[in-house]
Amino acid sequence: MRCHDVGRDATSGAALQLQKAVALYDPDPRSLIHIVRDGIAPPDGEPARWMPAFAAILTDEQTGALAAYLRRYGAGQPQWAHIEDQVKKAKQP
Repeated sequence: MRCHDVGRDATSGAALQLQKAVALYDPDPRSLIHIVRDGIAPPDGEPARWMPAFAAILTDEQTGALAAYLRRYGAGQPQWAHIEDQVKKAKQP
């Protein structure tokens, strides 16, 4: 079973269905880029949704391509402009 499959029990700590992910609908891609790169960790000791970080295994180009794919096919939204530049900016402090 995949993490974001439709039909998973939302109370089980399962991943959110992609179509419901607010970051995909945001006009600014930085939230999604941050989530993909750094993951999501719940507060210590609390049950909640989590997602692993992918910064160590995805290049900037791959992160941008994944964000663009999720935006288009996960949310049916138009592409973000200059996604490659946004990925590079997201790495800066």
